[in-house]
Amino acid sequence: MNFVESKPLFIVGSGRNGTRSIFRMLRGNSKIDANHEYMCENIQKIACLYSMGLLKKNKCKEKVFEHYFSAINYSQKSIWLDSSNKASWIIDVLSEIFPTSRFVHIIRD
Repeated sequence: MNFVESKPLFIVGSGRNGTRSIFRMLRGNSKIDANHEYMCENIQKIACLYSMGLLKKNKCKEKVFEHYFSAINYSQKSIWLDSSNKASWIIDVLSEIFPTSRFVHIIRD
């Protein structure tokens, strides 16, 4: 097994703005490990609690790391992508945990 250091890419936005469409366009790319709303129920709960101030940033970082790190770390593709409106609530946390990550913010007109 060859080790590939995946770079996280998060496609974020509000609901019904096209994150799923972007995922569908990119999932066939051989260099991208594409996910749509990765571990959605768990991430949504964490992000909701954090955005409401009911979860401190350090605890949020711990929980988000537990959910994303293995998937990103063990990916065999050069880009690990999560296309999710849930991730938009925790961009600050994700950027601190994964400093090489990139974000694309989709805005629906």
